[in-house]
Amino acid sequence: MKRMTIPAILVAAVLAFALAGCSSSSGQNMDEATMKGIWSLDTASSDLGFDAYVKLDEGSAAEMILADSYLDGTWSVSGADGSMKLDDRTVKMSYVNNKLVLGKSDGSVLMFVKDDSEKAKAVFEEDAGLISPDGYEVEQVEYVEEVITPVDPVVIADDDKVTITVTGRGTDYTGDPGYQMTIVNKMNRPIFVWGDEDFKVGDKVIEAGLGDELEIGETLETFMYFDQEELGGQLDKLTTTTGTIIVSDDETDEDYATYSFRYE
Repeated sequence: MKRMTIPAILVAAVLAFALAGCSSSSGQNMDEATMKGIWSLDTASSDLGFDAYVKLDEGSAAEMILADSYLDGTWSVSGADGSMKLDDRTVKMSYVNNKLVLGKSDGSVLMFVKDDSEKAKAVFEEDAGLISPDGYEVEQVEYVEEVITPVDPVVIADDDKVTITVTGRGTDYTGDPGYQMTIVNKMNRPIFVWGDEDFKVGDKVIEAGLGDELEIGETLETFMYFDQEELGGQLDKLTTTTGTIIVSDDETDEDYATYSFRYE
């Protein structure tokens, strides 16, 4: 498997696994000097059953390894608020009791501790083949040029909750084919928009790579992709696509609405 999606891994770990919530104390202020470095999963508070590491570099570069999946992107902090953008998904980041916290302070989270050990450093060593402490190889994403072709807008949903519009078709930075979409949150609560695993592309039943948090009033440009290895090709295999997009409460997981996706 080339990569795992944030909905399938991080959101599942943070929400479905119901990890221990972080302390109710307010988050500490963050700056580059404090946050920069390698962080490993705090197993005393979060027991996922697999390894998890985060590397925050200067210049806003971020890397994450979850089990056998490698993701990279960017990170930023402002006072006590921070975020990581990995694989086009934004994850909330805070600093509580000298620990890096991913997730919501009032819900389930992943907690990490600073780790300067050689073992942790070796996980991110490209020359070491990205071998995890458990001895398996972590496969990196092979980056290619993103190619998105604008299309006539196709409205998937437009009500008092969200507007979801397909605006493009193409391949992302890993070569996976899919659809560029614009999502508008019209609700007075943060929402999570995700794709049901039983999408159908042509005659293939396949999981949609979609899982985005939207704050109140936020408009988001995102890309819903399908794994090219599972699909058996790229744009040549991206034929009639049907499935279900679900809008949930970002804090309680309550489903608000489902929308039928169809693009021919």
